[in-house]
Amino acid sequence: MIATKEIEKLAIDDYISSKKSLSDVAKVYGFTGGWLRKKLISNGIKPRGKSEWKVIEVNEYNACKDYKDGVGVKVLAKKYEVCRRTISDWLKKNNIKPLKNSDRLGITNDMKISARKMYQDEKLNCVEIAKLLGVSARSIFDWIRDIKRTRSEISCILSYKGKKKNYGKKGSIITKFGLIRYDSSYERDRINQLCNDENIISLNRCPYFIKYNNSNYNPDFIIEYKCGCICIEEVKPLYMLTNEINIKKFESAKTFCIQKNILFSIITEKEIYGK
Repeated sequence: MIATKEIEKLAIDDYISSKKSLSDVAKVYGFTGGWLRKKLISNGIKPRGKSEWKVIEVNEYNACKDYKDGVGVKVLAKKYEVCRRTISDWLKKNNIKPLKNSDRLGITNDMKISARKMYQDEKLNCVEIAKLLGVSARSIFDWIRDIKRTRSEISCILSYKGKKKNYGKKGSIITKFGLIRYDSSYERDRINQLCNDENIISLNRCPYFIKYNNSNYNPDFIIEYKCGCICIEEVKPLYMLTNEINIKKFESAKTFCIQKNILFSIITEKEIYGK
């Protein structure tokens, strides 16, 4: 290899930043330690002496010990004023296997399960869960990546927490059964779906108000089929089925429908969109 000015500069910078020996750095560039020593001196840089190497050896020992105690490579590099590659080399030299972030931070599968439960059941966001578990929000995001929330669900959660006002998509749609009102995008899409069912002869908004506790509950649709069956449908996002108030509404609706000898059905995004 020809010793160009660029290679010479790279070798000198590597020696200064990495705190490696003359021979180790020179070997990378295909030269001897003597060549690098000569270049350092000609550039006004004094090669490290034995006393300085002794300090480096002590730092290496302490860095390895700190790493075993859970200190990260980035923090160690800053503490001992070396690059992260040097810390990695020290660990490799001392046969210390690099720890995964999860092991170093004490992250367990139970924490991941707990995070998913808080996100899915308690409706907390990533930042709130991260604060409770003492990890980064990014970690939480990685753990719950496969759990999808629809925009309507997120909107409702924010509304419950008082962080925004929630307005459903309301309107009316002209169908073969006449003009039908909808109070959400789910209801609108369900109307379109039902209108394509050839077994249905009648579709309207439900006229019944069902008593539950001290309130009235008005389901969404009433449907009549060719076979003579009549069904009352309630359209709700899947995540809202576990709401205590909704559970009481549905129980009252089921009792009401049994007395009327009609069916009661709860429709979610699974039935509408197949997901």
